[in-house]
Amino acid sequence: MRLLAPLALAAALAPAFTPGALAQGGPYRVDDAAIAAPGTFKLESYGAFSVNRSRERAYTVTPGATFAALPFVEFSLGLERAGDARGDDSGKLRFWSSVVSPQAKVALLPIERHGIGLALKTGFSYRTALQRPEPDADAPQRFRRLDLPFATAIVSVAPIESVTVSANLGVEYDRTETRAAPTWGLGAAWEAIESLSLIGAVSGSDRGRAALQAGLRKTVLDGRLDLDVALGRNLSDERATWIIAGFAARF
Repeated sequence: MRLLAPLALAAALAPAFTPGALAQGGPYRVDDAAIAAPGTFKLESYGAFSVNRSRERAYTVTPGATFAALPFVEFSLGLERAGDARGDDSGKLRFWSSVVSPQAKVALLPIERHGIGLALKTGFSYRTALQRPEPDADAPQRFRRLDLPFATAIVSVAPIESVTVSANLGVEYDRTETRAAPTWGLGAAWEAIESLSLIGAVSGSDRGRAALQAGLRKTVLDGRLDLDVALGRNLSDERATWIIAGFAARF
């Protein structure tokens, strides 16, 4: 955590002290207003690992595309597998869930034109999981539900060539608590040197502690592949530090 705070602060303050812009997105909860070029297909994959007693794990694969027929809309499909031990001392992850998340991001104002971008992102999640009801801990039951439909407005500003700052403001419907909750986020990406970026983000809602993320992104293969490594804090209901690593490919 001592390392995470300075990284997040440095990324957030980069626009004030640095010349010169990237996107957040990827494993970060704060998104930017840019979408992939028409005719571009994307594939993202990330693993996240918590450093606490619950030993939470999450593995995500997200294919996406911007079709030439709809050049202002980027479609994606998130596929996630997550598990935790929840106090089990056997060393095995006993509780697993699978999530399918179709999403669409509409570019209302391209950031390339005036250095400011506006987008709207919407989607929902469908979750299936095993749960062990009390008092019979050995009688697992499977549940399926539509979970967390959301809509988020995204504003991105690129004041100088190597910096992008993005703000997210939205709402999501929590079916567990049967209420709508506001969501927010603020992130910055700074290309410190060629093809190497420092990214930081803070996000949350009115339901709990803010989540922090900070990390490095290396871009290779003439911009077609991003390699990410990041640290996170409070990314789930557990107060824990997370290690996140993965890639995003464009073709």
